[in-house]
Amino acid sequence: MVVAAQSDSAASHRFFSKHKEYSMKKLVLFLVFLSVLSGCTLRNSMDGVVVTQNKDLERAGRPVRVAYTKQPGGIGNLDYGVWAGQPGTTVANKQYRDFIFNYFETKCGLKKSDLKEVRIVSHNKTVWYEVWVFNDEKSIRPDKTSGRSVIMKYIPEENSTDVTFVE
Repeated sequence: MVVAAQSDSAASHRFFSKHKEYSMKKLVLFLVFLSVLSGCTLRNSMDGVVVTQNKDLERAGRPVRVAYTKQPGGIGNLDYGVWAGQPGTTVANKQYRDFIFNYFETKCGLKKSDLKEVRIVSHNKTVWYEVWVFNDEKSIRPDKTSGRSVIMKYIPEENSTDVTFVE
C-alpha cells in the first residue's frame, strides 16, 4: 500500500509539474499581452482625456486647448496652453474690429500693432468664435503672447451682434 501511495504521489507530482510549466507559459504570455494592451489602453485613454477636456474648453468659450504629444519611449507630454483654432481672418467689420481693439487696449493695455494673429475656432451662420492673440512682453507664457476668445453672436431679431470676451 505504501508503495502505491508513493507512486500515486509521484504521478501526481509529474502531472502538476507539467501543468505548472504550461500554466507558467500561459501566465507569461498573458502578462506580455496585458502589457501591450495596457500601452494601447493608456494611449487611447489619454487621447480620450484630451478630447473631453478640449470639448469642455470649447463649450466654455476658452481661448486655449490641451495637446498631447507622444514622445519616444512611450512617454507623452500634455500642453495646456495651445491657442485654439487655426490662423485666419476675422469676420468682424471695421466697426466691430474697432470695438474689439478698444476692449484689448482698455482692459489689457494691448494695441492694434501688438496683434500677432486671429485664430478661427468656428465661423457658423450666427456665431463666430475667434481667438485674438497678441504679442505681450508682460505675459507669463514662454512665447510672450496673450489672447482672448472673441465670440460674436448675431441676433437677427435685433439685427445686431453681441460680442463676448473670454479669458
